[in-house]
Amino acid sequence: QASLPAATIAEVVEPGESDVTAVGAKTPQGAKVDSLPKPLPANREPEYPEELRRRQIGGRVILLVTIAADGTVSAVRVVESSNQPALDQSAVTAVRAWRFEPARRGAVAVEFEVRLPISFTIRR
Repeated sequence: QASLPAATIAEVVEPGESDVTAVGAKTPQGAKVDSLPKPLPANREPEYPEELRRRQIGGRVILLVTIAADGTVSAVRVVESSNQPALDQSAVTAVRAWRFEPARRGAVAVEFEVRLPISFTIRR
């Protein structure tokens, strides 16, 4: 019996600890930060498009996400497509609504960009 399909999202962590890459703060020349942004637990996973779920088609999309100092997503774009436009669009739509604990430089929240991989897989 197959379990429900799922979209999995890697946690935003230091480069090298996972396949999520911190691109750098968009303020002063990629200035360093003391803490990276973290997605909030209440964020909803992307919806798995019904037709692709039914046909058991999955994929992985990598998004470039700009996280504002207030923790909202100010920009998101596909940097590596899953080659399934419906999966890419589902990931973009979901992540646009996400909220993050923002990156910080000292006690100051700052805008930051991350590469965020999202995988759509059929779990068996």
